[in-house]
Amino acid sequence: MLERRVVDTDVPSRLDRLAWSRFHWLVVVALGITWILDGLEVTLAGAVAPALKSSPLLHLTDAQVGAGASAYLAGAVLGALFFGWLTDVLGRKRLFFITLGVYLIFTAATALEKGLGINYVLTVPPSGYASPIYLDGGGRPIPVQNAGNYAGQMSLQDALATSPNTAFIKLEEFTGVPDVVDMAVRLGMKSLATTPFVDPNTRRRTDRSIAQVTKDQRQASFTLGVSPTSVLELANVGATLASAGRWCPPSPIESVTGQDGKPVAVKEAGCNQAVEPGLANTMLTGLSRDDIGGTAAGAARQVGWDRPMAGKTGTTQQHKSAAFVGVVPQMAGAVITFDDSNSPRPLCDGSGSPFACGNGNIFGGKTPAQTWFGAMKPLLDGQPVVALPPPDPRYLDGAPVARIPDVVGKSVNEARAILQREGRQVSIETTDNNADRGTVVGQSPEGQALPGETVLLSVSSGNAPQAPDAPGDGNDNGD
Repeated sequence: MLERRVVDTDVPSRLDRLAWSRFHWLVVVALGITWILDGLEVTLAGAVAPALKSSPLLHLTDAQVGAGASAYLAGAVLGALFFGWLTDVLGRKRLFFITLGVYLIFTAATALEKGLGINYVLTVPPSGYASPIYLDGGGRPIPVQNAGNYAGQMSLQDALATSPNTAFIKLEEFTGVPDVVDMAVRLGMKSLATTPFVDPNTRRRTDRSIAQVTKDQRQASFTLGVSPTSVLELANVGATLASAGRWCPPSPIESVTGQDGKPVAVKEAGCNQAVEPGLANTMLTGLSRDDIGGTAAGAARQVGWDRPMAGKTGTTQQHKSAAFVGVVPQMAGAVITFDDSNSPRPLCDGSGSPFACGNGNIFGGKTPAQTWFGAMKPLLDGQPVVALPPPDPRYLDGAPVARIPDVVGKSVNEARAILQREGRQVSIETTDNNADRGTVVGQSPEGQALPGETVLLSVSSGNAPQAPDAPGDGNDNGD
């Protein structure tokens, strides 16, 4: 429990309660000068009106002079409104949403804590996958899309580097949404548990936090990262993993000195062990391929990156924001690029800075990753290359509960009995194969399976598969 004490300060709770100071005099003088100049301008405009009417060249009528004065007034009013709107838009910083990618870290960490390993082979459903937990407000499945084509299976480590959305939604069916949310908060996304949820219908804050509402409503989209994200907390997630799973507050304060010149003790939240050290170390290994063959590989090559690191990219589906979080043993950092206007637009990433455009192309491996590698490379130059901590064998292949026996080559009855003794549900499909009838010629998944996941056995029909037509056979018209 943190010690509570009263802190005396000269800073008022509201900025408009500041004591009168030199700043206020400057504002009054500046406004006074502006009003004087504006008055002179109006006076001059009225004084030249007769000259404009009597001019042999212009010879303006009373109606035309009046229209000019009205246009002047309308311009002043519209200009004030327009530039006031620009000030409101460009000067406001809001929480923002970073979708797809970085939040997959929390689903993967939860899966490891529940018994899987980073070598676990995930099933990757095709785009359009209708998950029983990813539903709209009416309880209807929302098709999950992938940003590209993926193989039907890949290891959890490869999935962290390439981000197949359907695979992680399916993985979340095993982990459950509440545990993934809790993992995010434990690893460093603390504001999710302290920021009040805003009811989208009333636009009012509720007495529940974002994390609590996400858990209560079982929002499966959480793994894809649709929650407000703090870039500082995201960087601290990397620091927690690099510190063997130990979370500490990301304080920018190095020291405080009192009026007497003596140091003042800084009271902060204490550190705590968020996850097992072995899990944190293995997660770093699981995230270690993004700069080699993942979505950040191009950014790493641009700066000649040659150090072990762990990283993860993230991008919104409409390319309105993108992120990268990266970790080396010495430090961690995160970058988020986003459109912070009232009406965010897709972002295009070209040779210069990202800019709003019609159809965006930005993703986490572009500006966010380029910024991270560009900043980290000179910071680390001259420092020794430090290897990532070795993974814990417990989190490589997973706990025994996740392993399934290999039954390929056995009879279907024997294979079914073996799997059922392990508590597995079995599904059978028949396929043409040269093997003896009733022989298992394939199984999915292999090696590991989620608890409760059905194992599909491919059983030989005993009939040789029909040979394909020879090239040139049939009605070949030469096209």
